[in-house]
Amino acid sequence: MQSKVLEYVTSSGPVLPVEVGGALNINSFLAKAYLEELTKAGKINATKETVGGTPIYFAPGQDTQANARMSEIQEKSQKTASMYAKGGVPKSPEVMEKRQEFAERYKELLRKEESSKLKTEDQSKTNLQTGLIKGLSILQRSVAQATKKMEPLVKSSKSVVKDVVPNALSYLQSQGIQEVERFENPKKKTCLDLVARAPTALGPINYWVKIITKKKLNEGDLSLAYNEGIDRKMPVLVLTSAELTKTAQNYLTTTGSFLKVKKF
Repeated sequence: MQSKVLEYVTSSGPVLPVEVGGALNINSFLAKAYLEELTKAGKINATKETVGGTPIYFAPGQDTQANARMSEIQEKSQKTASMYAKGGVPKSPEVMEKRQEFAERYKELLRKEESSKLKTEDQSKTNLQTGLIKGLSILQRSVAQATKKMEPLVKSSKSVVKDVVPNALSYLQSQGIQEVERFENPKKKTCLDLVARAPTALGPINYWVKIITKKKLNEGDLSLAYNEGIDRKMPVLVLTSAELTKTAQNYLTTTGSFLKVKKF
């Protein structure tokens, strides 16, 4: 876009940012930003005097035209101020026609700017949504690949409760999953929480691991584990020998690859 702005200034200069915006169908503020970048790069020049807070931009060799246009604009501004000071601009047919032309042109410029702004916002939202979907998809595949390798140590569900924790820790070690941090809470006698690092196709990923020694797991247990994982921004792995209630099984189908339960 910067090259197009430079080309327009070279062929149509001297110009104001609003004219560049209208010609190239971009926001006038964005057009001014491009013009300032070109000025800093020494590819175009800007007048020292300003019109409404902005200078007139022109290509090398257009100095005379730029000064002439600045003088013309200032002269018109002075005439307009003088006419208002005397009680208003005469409403001749010529003046009314000029007013109408200006109003229509101004509306068209506003319409183009608004249209360009909406397109930019829509494209930004689309890019953001696409990025989030791709990121979530990659994470889910990685979690699925890691948890797919985690086969139960023992197929029987009749393990003694007191053996659940040591068996679970041995299981993690056998799968190459390294314990990073342990959270022991005396009030949670049926649960041990860990942060564990598992190897995946994208590199190591931290899991929120819950080793649960209860005889039955309900929806509330899984919902708690899921929410803890969300808070810590980690996928969740529940290791247990407990039976899952019907509601827990139904809940598990809604969590995708983010929450996995392995029984042993």
